[in-house]
Amino acid sequence: MAVLTPEMIERAERSLTDLSDAVDSGRLSVRDALIAEQALIELLQTNLSERLELCLASVRLARALGRPLEAGAQ
Repeated sequence: MAVLTPEMIERAERSLTDLSDAVDSGRLSVRDALIAEQALIELLQTNLSERLELCLASVRLARALGRPLEAGAQ
């Protein structure tokens, strides 16, 4: 599992915005932007997958321990 810091995620999101701006201003071709954004999108997808797995693991642990899934539930 990759270790993705909040700074890495923020940088990837900012880079996607910068790519869009570069295409809009004509500084970068759409083809080049698509190639560049592929790696950024994969990084963000990895982050979402890791967060989903963490949430699912938390639910499985709570169920195994017989704990309620909602705060304040008994």
